[in-house]
Amino acid sequence: MNVVLRGVRGNIAVPEPETAFYGGNTACVEARTNDGTLLFLDAGTGIRLAGARLPDSGEAHLFITHGHADHTVGMWFFKPIHSPNWTTHLYLPDWLNTLPDWFVRLGLFPVPLERLRGKVIRHDVSAGETLRIGSETGASPVYVDAFAARHPGGCLGYRVRADGAAFVYTGDHEITADPEIDAGIIGMMRGADLAVVDAQYNRDDYEPGFGHSAWEYWMEATRHTGLRQLVFTHHCPDRSDEELRKLDETLRSAPKNGHPDAAVAREGCRFTLGA
Repeated sequence: MNVVLRGVRGNIAVPEPETAFYGGNTACVEARTNDGTLLFLDAGTGIRLAGARLPDSGEAHLFITHGHADHTVGMWFFKPIHSPNWTTHLYLPDWLNTLPDWFVRLGLFPVPLERLRGKVIRHDVSAGETLRIGSETGASPVYVDAFAARHPGGCLGYRVRADGAAFVYTGDHEITADPEIDAGIIGMMRGADLAVVDAQYNRDDYEPGFGHSAWEYWMEATRHTGLRQLVFTHHCPDRSDEELRKLDETLRSAPKNGHPDAAVAREGCRFTLGA
């Protein structure tokens, strides 16, 4: 399974010289299994260029974590939903089934999904649910486990299992003292090959109640979980490349002491997992 980071910025896209190296596009992760099953997790502005590079026909599975604009606005500029030779399976948290309709009703996009040229099939997803996806051509199945994350308005994270590997994407999540939700998320990370997590803050600028975590909290929470690699994403729009570079150096030089390898997410970064 190959995982590619297509958008790593949080809150709002920042196409500026100071953010060009690590990337200014908002949340999107692409995953492709060895037999070609194609998944996207979130549809921030990063999904536009990812879609533009796709062939003229195919099938994609797009999982949305929650409805905030930095995770959904790119959906309308995703090439497959405008192509009659593409089928897009759109997986929405069960409380957000009508999200695409509200984009149109509120005047945020002019054309309903049903009037676009691509075939879009909606699916409701609930926390605790496991979905089995794969093409009808006999491709090996892919399993996606949905779990609850802590974020204003609700959020789902996803664990993708395929090709003998496991990849976890938290969406937006705030680590607090509540053990129940955090235990569920950390449980999803046990033994995983890769986890891409919301680390908008550090301890010094952390804002309680805003629904985002500090990177130091993730380092503590994932210690001794057997997670192989931890990648911090959803960078604050004010976080410059220089600040992220310094953090990356700190992470790469830190003693392990039971922690997973950790790094700062960079747009376009690719990970090869499993067989």
